[in-house]
Amino acid sequence: MFPLRSISMTIVGLLVSAIGVGALLSPATVTAEYGAGWLYQQFGIAGVAGALLIIGIIFLIWGLLGIRRAVLKSRRGGDINITR
Repeated sequence: MFPLRSISMTIVGLLVSAIGVGALLSPATVTAEYGAGWLYQQFGIAGVAGALLIIGIIFLIWGLLGIRRAVLKSRRGGDINITR
């Protein structure tokens, strides 16, 4: 069985990190779209993009560790429960 949750978390981590990098590379676009939002007004572009990067990296690491754990467990002959 595949570790579906870990694979999903890895994909989400990659996407969120890419959005955070995109926000840092084109702040004018983010300002035009979300400049009136509360989060943007409180923290600015660096805060919003930084939060996206932090969350994305956490999800990416968490997903990769889950995939690693599943692979090691399958090599040892253990049963992989996709709901864990």
